[in-house]
Amino acid sequence: MLSVVENGRASPNQSLPDRYWSFTVEVQTPEGIGADSIIDVKPRHSPMMKRLFSNQKGFTLLEVLIAITILSVGLLALAEMTVYVIRSNAVGNKVTDATVLAQDKLEKLKNLSYTDAQLDDTDSNTADVSTNIHSTPTLFTSPDHSDAYPNDATGHAVTIGPSPQRVWNVAADTPASGMKTVTVIVGWNDSINHFVALSTIIGE
Repeated sequence: MLSVVENGRASPNQSLPDRYWSFTVEVQTPEGIGADSIIDVKPRHSPMMKRLFSNQKGFTLLEVLIAITILSVGLLALAEMTVYVIRSNAVGNKVTDATVLAQDKLEKLKNLSYTDAQLDDTDSNTADVSTNIHSTPTLFTSPDHSDAYPNDATGHAVTIGPSPQRVWNVAADTPASGMKTVTVIVGWNDSINHFVALSTIIGE
């Protein structure tokens, strides 16, 4: 007689169900069950489990490498943008500080007497009040006045550096007789030259 053992129970003359992963077949003889009579059958997967495993998908090594490459490019772009934003903020802060320095000096010069030494046109150059400093850097490096030499900076060259420096030029009788045009320049360098220039007109 052939019986099937399912979950520890014997079910005589029962066919093997597909839902079981493994089973054991026992062959009974009239003398009883002997040690030689047990037949072990190798575990097998049911059709349902085979379909389940066959539908599983993964990523190939090439797909993983491509994904890592795309992610790396994106992170590098983000890092460059972050550095650019930080530098832009730093430059913006310095421009703000330089504007405040220039405006402060203009206010002080306007409160001086028209004939004060700090308002002299020391080189009689009426063109040195231009605000286009990048085209004519000597307006900054060879000014009429500077913070170091406020009364007369003629002959005292100014070297631009990382710290903001302030100078100013005066053009007498400009734009008309009895008037002076004053331009205050603040400059600094952080791998490139930066200038902030503000002008005003002072009358007698």
